[in-house]
Amino acid sequence: MSKTKKIYFLAAIVMLIGCYALNLSYSIFVQTEEKNAVDSFVPEITYTLSQNQFAIEKNSTKVVKITINNTSNVPFNYGLKASTDSNDYSIKMLKDNLSYGEINALESKDVFLAVSNKENKCIVVNFDLLYDYITVNFDKDTYLKETNIDNINQYDYEIPTSLTDLIINNATNNKNKEYSSLIERQDIINDSVLENKPYLVKDTNDNNIVYYYKGNALDNYIEFNNMCFRIVNFDNSKNVKMILANEGKCISSNENSGYAKLEKDYITVPYSKNNDINYVESDLKDALEVWYKNKFDNNSLIDNYEWCNSKNVLNKNNISMFNTCNGKNVLSNVGNLTKEEIYLSYLNDLSYLKDNAHSSKWFSMSLKDDEYVYTMKDILEETKLTDNLNIRPTIVLKNVYVYGNGTKDNPYIVDNSMETNNSCI
Repeated sequence: MSKTKKIYFLAAIVMLIGCYALNLSYSIFVQTEEKNAVDSFVPEITYTLSQNQFAIEKNSTKVVKITINNTSNVPFNYGLKASTDSNDYSIKMLKDNLSYGEINALESKDVFLAVSNKENKCIVVNFDLLYDYITVNFDKDTYLKETNIDNINQYDYEIPTSLTDLIINNATNNKNKEYSSLIERQDIINDSVLENKPYLVKDTNDNNIVYYYKGNALDNYIEFNNMCFRIVNFDNSKNVKMILANEGKCISSNENSGYAKLEKDYITVPYSKNNDINYVESDLKDALEVWYKNKFDNNSLIDNYEWCNSKNVLNKNNISMFNTCNGKNVLSNVGNLTKEEIYLSYLNDLSYLKDNAHSSKWFSMSLKDDEYVYTMKDILEETKLTDNLNIRPTIVLKNVYVYGNGTKDNPYIVDNSMETNNSCI
């Protein structure tokens, strides 16, 4: 081959190599652009957790609620993962409430977990979310090994809810009692439920709603601090006013168990042995506060409530739970019912207030005049300020969570263990 032909041959080979390289580069470029174009159509997974850190008191179990909010336009598999510095704790899923699964686009899911701290000190548990696209095979067994959450020994626990929610759920036979935020929701019992409950009445004033019991109500039993009370009224801000029914379980309450005791003796005092109408200086107030300090230890659920100490004759016309106090408002953790509240408890001469205080009279908070105070036994009547009577303490709980159905053998149980409270940090 001549020298010239060799040069042409080499040039041709170089051109072929160049064309191949150029074609290869173009193919890579096209594939990359196609991949980028495809990737640009895959939505990003985004989410928020309502809370991811919980403090657990020493040697205690706390049920926590974590709301997973899928803020993206794509469903995904999820699983909660727990971590803490402690080596002596356990986390169990609640019955029929898993900490892993699938969540739809723009959906929220509540997860409940029972966290047990077995140490003699407060611990802090943090939760993170494991997640991936639905198209990816989600290995549950591998996930469970990583999350430190027990899926086998589930925690049998009835999730507490607001009183209004529970009444609605019981009335509609809704067995799925979902936890209710007492801050985010203002629940209202609709009229169709109330139609079947003649002993539960709704009273409204602007945006304020109070539900109160009357007549032969049989489902207003509530247990708190190992004592039984009867619910007098509750409102749409989740406050519950209740009167003592028994210094023990509701199931053992009887016709005379509603009177307050110290040790084994019933408390009997005059409103004022000096005939003093000033409630703040009264023997009644002193006796109530002695009882309260003996039974409760700075319980944060009990409201420092404004009790109405009125002085006037009962006006049976236009009585409402929202009547303006014709007297003084007294701040205290414990008090008595007003004459109006007692009067409104009657329906056809029946009142649940008589069920647990049948043998003797007890004080209301209301004065008739400078000599007489309103009291109750079978009827609302007047008694001299200096007469010794029994007392029936009344307290108000704020932001209450409960479960149960309010009957004597299955009373509402106050359970605020799910409150968001990191006080032991």
